[in-house]
Amino acid sequence: GNVHIVDDSFFNTKFNMHNDSLMTLITDVVAGKFSEQNFALNSEQERAFRIIANYISLPHQKQLLMYLGGMGGTGKTEVLKSVLAYFSERNESYRFKVVAPTGSAAALIGGNTYHAVIGINDRQNIDTISEATIGKVRDNLKGVQYIFLDEVSMLSCHDLAKISKRLAI
Repeated sequence: GNVHIVDDSFFNTKFNMHNDSLMTLITDVVAGKFSEQNFALNSEQERAFRIIANYISLPHQKQLLMYLGGMGGTGKTEVLKSVLAYFSERNESYRFKVVAPTGSAAALIGGNTYHAVIGINDRQNIDTISEATIGKVRDNLKGVQYIFLDEVSMLSCHDLAKISKRLAI
């Protein structure tokens, strides 16, 4: 895929989806209507959320590859919660999977380890995979179109290559 550098005007563009209910839902999520603490997103969090929500809402989109970075406490988890709320309110939670490299990191975001979801065993060669594991991975990812990989800084290039290879099955 291509990488595009865009200026700030791209993020301030109001996408016209011709669907007022989706636009209202996006606005409600940004305002914190569905968050446990009624937490409204700040401008940077809103920008990230709107990129994802607009992308999800438009049909026939190519793969979205997006890095959401920042120091601890900058609100990445709030963006994730907003995306989860958006999928949930659309009755499409099955389209989104949250994974992390460790069990404790996965538990903090209500997800699973990527090892469990995509069947990676660090003690086995990534090229060695049983039919049973392939079936389990396909079941785990049935209907999934978006994967949020949290704590990506904990991963090596080798780990990312294994994840990519497994997802290409």
